[in-house]
Parts: sequence; C-alpha cells; structure tokens
Amino acid sequence: IISSVNWSGCCVVAIRKLMLRWTRLPSSARTLRLASTRVRVASNEETYLSSIASESLTVVYFTAAWCGPCRAIAPIFDQLADEHTNAGFLKVDVDELSEVAADANVSAMPTFHFVKQHKLLDTVVGADPEKLRATVQRHAGTM
Repeated sequence: IISSVNWSGCCVVAIRKLMLRWTRLPSSARTLRLASTRVRVASNEETYLSSIASESLTVVYFTAAWCGPCRAIAPIFDQLADEHTNAGFLKVDVDELSEVAADANVSAMPTFHFVKQHKLLDTVVGADPEKLRATVQRHAGTM
C-alpha cells in the first residue's frame, strides 16, 4: 500500500529554506535579473552557422550546464547583449552541440568567439568579466 505524501507541506518547507538563504545574502546579491531576450540559443548547427554568417558582429558564448564559471558569467553576457544592440549574441551548449564546439576548437568553458561573416576576430577564454566587456566594446564599437 502506498501512503499519500503531503506535497504542499514539503513545498512550504523548501520555500522557507530558500527564503532564509535569500535573506542572508547581501542586498546587492539579492537583485534578480532575467535573462536577456536578445541572446539566441543555438538549438542546432544551422542556427550556429547562420548566426556566424551575419555581416554584423556575433558574440558566441560556448557554455555547459555543469560549468560553474559559465553560470557566473552568464548575467554579464546577458547584460552585454542588452547594451550592444548592434551585435548578435549566441549561446551554444557544448554538450548539446558537441560537433559545433569541436569544429570551433573549443577546449575550455566558458569560451567566447567574436565572429563576423564566418571570420573569427577574437577569442576570450575564461570567466573574466572585464576582459569580456573590453573585447565586446572593442569589436562592437568598430562596426
């Protein structure tokens, strides 16, 4: 015989724990930011290829769900996409599109490629917000 579970009680406890953790964070860390709607997610190789064929700059963010530094830099990438509307921003999950990542010679995450008309202009490897900002500014500003 399977006994019934009080799911609402479990959910209330989980929510209370999350709220307690949330209130312990400094106020600057408690700001919620939604992901940018300007960032496209490459669901297949065709999306990737059409994005890097663009005449305007495309910043390609190679990431993985299990990558901690990738999760840390993601809000910065979203913010840059909102700030630089003259460039395209594309997110590629290396586990979902492993052949694309291999063809792009990506060996570490996060990796950012700056591409225009299939030509690789620059690469940033690692979760360095200042280096990423400077590189986006350098390439997006020259368009």
